[in-house]
Formats: sequence, C-alpha cells, structure tokens
Amino acid sequence: EKYRLIDKIYVSIRQLPPKCSEVFTLSKVNGLTYSQIAERMNISVKTVESHMSKALRLLREMLAGQTIIIITLLTGF
Repeated sequence: EKYRLIDKIYVSIRQLPPKCSEVFTLSKVNGLTYSQIAERMNISVKTVESHMSKALRLLREMLAGQTIIIITLLTGF
C-alpha cells in the first residue's frame, strides 16, 4: 500500500512543469533549503517559492480526493 502511494506521488511529480518538478524534488526529496535551491539553479529565492507554490497547487489538484497521498507528500514521504 505504502509503495503504491509513493508511486502515485512520483508519477504526479513527473507530470509537473520541469522547473516546478526540479524545485519540489530538491526541496522535498533531497532536503535542500530554498536558498540552496536558488543558488544551485541560479534563480532567486522568490522564484523558488513561486515554483514550489505552483508545484503544491498542481499536486493538490492532481491528487484531489486522495488525502492520505497528500499527507504522505507533505510530510516528506
């Protein structure tokens, strides 16, 4: 069950726009801070925040009605 949830999360992350997916992955999977992500991607922290906000909004839409997946996603797997 847990692996199916994680698989759904990864499938959804891959459907995000490339920059949103990269920012989300660097933050939630790799544990980087927004400043570290900004430096690594050569963008501003505000842009990182914008990409993360968009990623979370899109993931909520993609996973609507699947509360357990969203909780898993937001707590870092």
